[in-house]
Amino acid sequence: MASILRILNNHYQNIQNKKLKASLLDAFFIFTYMNIRFPILFFFIISFFITNSYSQDSLNLKKYREDQFYFSGNYVLITNNSNNLIQSDFSNKISFGFIRDIPISGNGRWAFGIGVGGSYTQFKSNLDFQTGKILSNNIKTTRFFSSVIPFELRWRSSSNFIYNFWRVYLGHQINYNLIKDDSALMKWNNTLTLNFGYNTWNFSIGYDVSPRTISSLTEESLKRFKLLTIGIVFYIL
Repeated sequence: MASILRILNNHYQNIQNKKLKASLLDAFFIFTYMNIRFPILFFFIISFFITNSYSQDSLNLKKYREDQFYFSGNYVLITNNSNNLIQSDFSNKISFGFIRDIPISGNGRWAFGIGVGGSYTQFKSNLDFQTGKILSNNIKTTRFFSSVIPFELRWRSSSNFIYNFWRVYLGHQINYNLIKDDSALMKWNNTLTLNFGYNTWNFSIGYDVSPRTISSLTEESLKRFKLLTIGIVFYIL
């Protein structure tokens, strides 16, 4: 390609120096030279900027985002020292949401997360949350939906080119429980979370740090009604 350009350039210079009349063949050479030279120059300029831009992006690829959408299924345990409170059958909780991953270290392995989500909780016990009393011969199913604001401090062993990795996420959730005004359940409560695992399979643990029941309950131990959740969480993107 370089030799062809030199030949065309020499021919072009001869035409200019000798001030020859441009024949149809000469005009063809001039036209060909001008139309070859500028596209090639344009190509090299664009290639330079693309390569330089890619190199700059490559330097910044250390900071990346992981695990922004989550879905979890959990078994619910009532943690209460009341001898009269009985949990029955299988109680569960389903959670889902989005957490914005914000890298805070140069290699991208440490990150802070904040997001929004929701959860659906169902548990069976002999506590009537409408009256705040223990039922003697009856089990009631309590169901409620919660809006969740999660915060997480995240560590993972991943990189831009490692997709199977360990993760440990320590978090705090602010829960707004969508319940009736006359319920014995608190509308607001806080939960500590710990999610850890490898690749697809990750364990999820949550424990209430503030009670879920109102303080006006007659039995003192019921005022400390809290939930412990144990399950599996899945992440994507």
